[in-house]
Amino acid sequence: MSDHPRPAGIGGSASTARSGLGATAKRAATGRTARTAVPGRPGRSLARSLEAGRAVGARSIAGWTVLRGTIRSVTTPLGGAGVVGAIGATVIGVAVGWDEFAVGGTMLAVLVMSSAGFLVGRGDLVVTLALAESSTSVGRSVAAAVDVSRARRGAPARTVVEVPVGADLVELRVKPSGADAHRGTVEIPARRRGVVRVGPARTLRADPIGLFRRELVWTDVHELRVHPETVALPGMGTGLVRDLEGEASRDLTADDLSFHALRDYRAGDDRRHIHWKSTARTGSLTVRQFEETRRSRVAVVFSRATEDFADDEEFELVVSAVASIASCALREGRDVTVLTSPDGSPSHRGPRRRPRVVPTSGRVRMLDVLSEVGTGDDLIPLEQLAALVGSVAREVTTVFVVTGTIAGMRELRSWSSELPAGTQTIAVRCGPEERPGLHRTNALTVLTIGYLDDLRRSFARAVAE
Repeated sequence: MSDHPRPAGIGGSASTARSGLGATAKRAATGRTARTAVPGRPGRSLARSLEAGRAVGARSIAGWTVLRGTIRSVTTPLGGAGVVGAIGATVIGVAVGWDEFAVGGTMLAVLVMSSAGFLVGRGDLVVTLALAESSTSVGRSVAAAVDVSRARRGAPARTVVEVPVGADLVELRVKPSGADAHRGTVEIPARRRGVVRVGPARTLRADPIGLFRRELVWTDVHELRVHPETVALPGMGTGLVRDLEGEASRDLTADDLSFHALRDYRAGDDRRHIHWKSTARTGSLTVRQFEETRRSRVAVVFSRATEDFADDEEFELVVSAVASIASCALREGRDVTVLTSPDGSPSHRGPRRRPRVVPTSGRVRMLDVLSEVGTGDDLIPLEQLAALVGSVAREVTTVFVVTGTIAGMRELRSWSSELPAGTQTIAVRCGPEERPGLHRTNALTVLTIGYLDDLRRSFARAVAE
């Protein structure tokens, strides 16, 4: 059987298969080697290099911008002229060969660099600023204490401390002494109502020639609120404001101050209100019935619209009158609401606006807010403001309408008709140097004052009547 030859096709196929598999394996190995040997794409590396270069360039530009701004902030006009002169003289001396210019430019450059050395460092000082009070009234100044000391033991060196007070600038010169600290005092005048910004306290570092000047800020800005001027009023319990103990209403209740009638006893009635004389006479339990009384609620209304005042002095008198009336009501323990024009133009369209409410939780808090109010050309005038009072003070019993001299008696009567029915209306017309007066009608009482002290006299006169 070994003599029979194998078919050529079978033998050839096996050899060919083995040869094909070997060739395929070589190609695969060669392909892997070739792919491994291929270097990375040059475009990607170039992009990364460009991004890194742009980032470095952006940081350099930002750093140069900051440095240039710092140099400009500490260089005086004389210092700028010195820098330009040093550079110009040196360049001209070297380029033209003039030794005098070169020497002069070099000496000027040394002077500039020596002067710049006075700005190096922050120093070892500690500067603090403290106000004796956070609020005051018109005409009463407040002291601010400025303490300067060294961080290390020793007396502070000669230092100039600047303290901005509103639009003014106060300088304190601290001289060397044996004490550990130096205290300076700054008087803050309170000439007008408003908010005075005090600080920040800063020290100056400068060279003796005046080429460079550097300010170091040490403290924050403090605010001093100057309250409006007020006067103590004699009271509004009688004569001017009704219902000292409350105004009786038509609502009946089982327990109050105003007696109404007697009725038969019902289960749950308080036995303390049994009327024993009627019970003995009729033979059945009889109890007292009362009318519910309402505590006096006072609203003080004033406008901030420019059209309602002749000038700024008139508005200041209005704010002082508002503060005095509200303070009197708070002192007597009444529920008081202070209302003024809301922000926004009179032609504003949208949801019905409400008056701006000045907080009256405390007298100081109320005066703090009143120290900031001001007039505006696009605010709701008093005529429209009076119609909005009822939306805020629904149970108000007495309304003080404080206004300027622009409004006459006709306008005041018209505005009082916009207030809730049954409300007692007292108008206070404020005009500097106006002749004081008191005028009463059935639904309106008008007080005219020319000075704030006239308000005290008008209240006293109204109470006496």
